Amino acid sequence: MKTWDSKKRGPAKEGLGDGISYSVREDPRARRVILKISPEKGLEVVVPRGFDGRRIPGILIEKKDWIHETLQRFSGRNDSGQEPFALPDSIWLRAVDERYVVEPAGDDEPGFQLVLNGKVDWRVRGEVRDARHLGRVMRPWLKRVGTAHLAPWLGRIGRETGLGFRTLQVRGQKSRWGSCSSRGTISLNYKLLFLPPELVRYILIHELCHTVHPNHSPRYWNLVARFEPAYRDLDRAMRTARAHVPGWAG
Repeated sequence: MKTWDSKKRGPAKEGLGDGISYSVREDPRARRVILKISPEKGLEVVVPRGFDGRRIPGILIEKKDWIHETLQRFSGRNDSGQEPFALPDSIWLRAVDERYVVEPAGDDEPGFQLVLNGKVDWRVRGEVRDARHLGRVMRPWLKRVGTAHLAPWLGRIGRETGLGFRTLQVRGQKSRWGSCSSRGTISLNYKLLFLPPELVRYILIHELCHTVHPNHSPRYWNLVARFEPAYRDLDRAMRTARAHVPGWAG
């Protein structure tokens, strides 16, 4: 990935105002020019590989009103006295090794879209004001992606261990990674998507073993150890697993 700063190549061209500089980042995953503004980086221009940099000033002039408005908004502070909220550049679902690029939703329209392997997977319209707002609008997406990945994963582990379950629910629990009801219904937290794969596998085994022993008795842990001998180390690692989950996801 190639990065350079416009200050080394001269200031932005006319129409942007004195003192406004920008950085340019070449991203091989980008399909078009993307303008990003954040309190940390200021104005950043993301371009596809091999893009002719001489075209950038003209693009900035076309978007000068939006640039000025957004920079002005970011120059102040919000009502809480904190720096204005900025969307992440990407979202990494570590458990399945999928990284979604966060792009603007479209021309002259607030919002953003998530792009995976060149395809738009999710689009949000409207202004995203803070981390809690981002979490709310992303919950349906996290639930959908969580179901798409965790359901077959649980099925594979079930066949591997010979442990069955009745149904699966994927939700956004506040404090639990998973649970198993007396009727064999397993509930999994879609925030598992942000964890390392070995921790997710341990949680799946943990809940499947509860279909046999609905407690944490010695017999239960003996069953867990049968399928995951390193369960003690993994259980300890789960104590700090929330550090993998971005703040906006809850």
